[in-house]
Amino acid sequence: MKSTKSPGLTVLTAPNYKVIICQNTDINSICQNIDMRQEEFNQLIGYRLKEVQSLLRSRMEEVLRPLGITVAQYVCLEILKSTPGASNAELARQAFVTRQTMNTLLRGLQERSLIERAEQAPRGRALPTILTAEGERVLDQATGRIRDVEQHMVGGLSDAKRQELWDLLTICIEGLHAGGPKT
Repeated sequence: MKSTKSPGLTVLTAPNYKVIICQNTDINSICQNIDMRQEEFNQLIGYRLKEVQSLLRSRMEEVLRPLGITVAQYVCLEILKSTPGASNAELARQAFVTRQTMNTLLRGLQERSLIERAEQAPRGRALPTILTAEGERVLDQATGRIRDVEQHMVGGLSDAKRQELWDLLTICIEGLHAGGPKT
């Protein structure tokens, strides 16, 4: 931590902070409290999960970019492989996006001939969607790249630790589905 004093104020620069300005009244206690709040914030599990999610998504976008697809489009292709004929609403639910967003994603994939959508719904209003041969080819390439990113992410974990991580995340998901505090 570097300190610069001026009348009545002390300016500190420290890791994780751009600039901290403290009144000279009791600089140690004021700055110590700031450090404690930052440390407590960094200890939040949700914050750590968000950091992992953000880095993972960034790496995924990097490896998918040369294939001309986004992470959201990749997820859509993966879902369609396991659920051929899924409707827009089903795809949106599984991909954690709105139906409107999914419709935009599907149009982009259709324009690239990666998917086919029925012109008319066989029943109701849902238009079933399937992968094309080109869509399967792009998905195969994308899946390999995504698996490499994931392997890099968990490469420092033993098989037992990977399973434990999976189990702990599953418990977290179940806890959130069960409800919890609402404001």
